[in-house]
Amino acid sequence: MSKDKIESIRYLFSLILFVIFSLAALALTSEYIQPLSGDLTRMGGYAERDFGWTSSRKVLSNEAKVSNSYDKYYDIVVLGDSFSKSGFWQSFLNEKTGLSFTTLHWDDTSIENIIKSKVFINNPPKIFIAEMGVRTLPKHFSSSTATCVPSSPIKIEGLKFTNGSKQSIPLVEIRRDTTTDWSEINLKFALVYIENSILRFVFDNDFTKVKKYSLLKDNLFSNTKSNEILVLNSWFESKKWTINEINIATCYALEIQNEIQSNGKTVFILLPIPDKGTAYSKYIINPEFTNIAEINNMLLQKKINTTHVDALLQKAIDSMEKDVYLPNDTHFGTLGYQIAAQSVYELLVEIGVIAGDK
Repeated sequence: MSKDKIESIRYLFSLILFVIFSLAALALTSEYIQPLSGDLTRMGGYAERDFGWTSSRKVLSNEAKVSNSYDKYYDIVVLGDSFSKSGFWQSFLNEKTGLSFTTLHWDDTSIENIIKSKVFINNPPKIFIAEMGVRTLPKHFSSSTATCVPSSPIKIEGLKFTNGSKQSIPLVEIRRDTTTDWSEINLKFALVYIENSILRFVFDNDFTKVKKYSLLKDNLFSNTKSNEILVLNSWFESKKWTINEINIATCYALEIQNEIQSNGKTVFILLPIPDKGTAYSKYIINPEFTNIAEINNMLLQKKINTTHVDALLQKAIDSMEKDVYLPNDTHFGTLGYQIAAQSVYELLVEIGVIAGDK
């Protein structure tokens, strides 16, 4: 056997060993970091072992019927984002009031299309709820014609309604899967985790859409590294809306409220969900994202029917309730969805269209 052929065989053998070793290392890494569960760990290349929730939590069971179409009458019509897609907080509201609901998504339709539809005009709902991340309000309510001239006061008396037949919602208790099925090893994400870990170690910076901060408290979340928080670091989190942009958005929201409530049958509610970073900002060491106080203040000033979900969430967080937002995700834990529903219910009682608990 020639020397060149021997060298070729050695090279090929070394290459095969390298590939086998690399795949084994990735497989072991995948097993170590645990199966992917949250959006923030996935986008940021973080380990579920560090940021996955560890307490059991309740979610809607498969028996829960959640509508996402609007082809017939519903007591409540929701236009929302990913916080509303599962129908979780709406189900808690249904349990509280007995009112039926359907949920539509901003990506598929608009408020204007909904209120101009035949089903809305012919048989309007009792409540129309526009839910969105509070930072995106200027995006969803942008208008070049908003005048912000208040219309005649709407007579709330004519919008009063009673609760429907209350039913308990089907919930199941789940635990996060922490064991890795070797037939479903995620080699691709293991490589992402290794790459991002090296980059963060070398440059002391995060090059993904996820930012990690240290916390003043270590009992706000159930994950292993509970003294740290993951938050989304997207364009919306870093953008500072101008006062003019916010004013246009809130003016248009007021116009929408007046238009919807002018039918004398439908209450308009704005449900602006604080992003995770804002909700925990008082416990984050050196936060680097913009404040959204201007948006909340202008909504209140213009007397738009908006919930106090931010204050209720803050109260729960200040009470050291764990996983109000999930540690590995941008979304709520079970308690957060309950609070969102409670905020809507309390607003309905506050404005006098529904009787409160006796």
